[in-house]
Amino acid sequence: MSSRGCGFGCYYCFRSVKFEKVRYFSARRFYDEMEYLLNRFAISRFFVLDDAFLYSKRRLVEFQEEFHARIEMNPGLSRARLFVMARPETVDEEIVDILASLNVICIQIGLQTVNPALQHYMKRSVDTLHFQRIRHWMVKHGMKLQLDVVVGLPGDSIEWMKETLRFALLLSPFSLQIKQFYLNPNTLFHRDCDQYEIEIDTAPSDFDAPYVVKAAGIDARYFDETNAFIMEQIGAYPEVLWKYLSRKKRFLSELFYRRPERATAL
Repeated sequence: MSSRGCGFGCYYCFRSVKFEKVRYFSARRFYDEMEYLLNRFAISRFFVLDDAFLYSKRRLVEFQEEFHARIEMNPGLSRARLFVMARPETVDEEIVDILASLNVICIQIGLQTVNPALQHYMKRSVDTLHFQRIRHWMVKHGMKLQLDVVVGLPGDSIEWMKETLRFALLLSPFSLQIKQFYLNPNTLFHRDCDQYEIEIDTAPSDFDAPYVVKAAGIDARYFDETNAFIMEQIGAYPEVLWKYLSRKKRFLSELFYRRPERATAL
């Protein structure tokens, strides 16, 4: 991690509630830890579980300078490969170029939904064309794309969910993670669950937070049809690494444990 916390405040996410104040760590500390793990345990792949890694382009340049200065002293550090998380609105072509220079090989982005009426849940207004631009910039560097989608947000519809999945697959992700909406405590959805007509599953779950089984515009038919559609797409796109978690169905691609090939041009 290069920071702790998230200031975006998505309606469903616990991180922006539990760690609302963002605390940044220096590039020096970040690479101290990476070099220790690489030199001591030969770990060369790192997932930067960090909501704020791309908050500041100037800060990212500091990481770039630190990384390349250290490679001169420790060439073995060049073997390190990073997987990072990003908000779509924090990504532009220059950012992707900098990430490539940091040996980032995969970016995980929360698509969540393309339903325009629900974008305020993520506190954004990013259009689908920007996702396509991001994908184009990534392909130039051979980067892989992982997308996250949430099923069952209040106000969604079966057709918009299908459109979200179709669009996600149009971006040719190497991995697609789909989760049924679950109610994290103390989030805005939790606080205003009556307003959003949220009902939760009362059965025991291995999640800390319960699945939402009903909400405004969301009912059993929604989940039945979306589940069937998702399973159809899983069968139609075996090259994608799927992770699908819902109340009734769980699916993890066998390919998930294999090393994916580099991205190819769209």
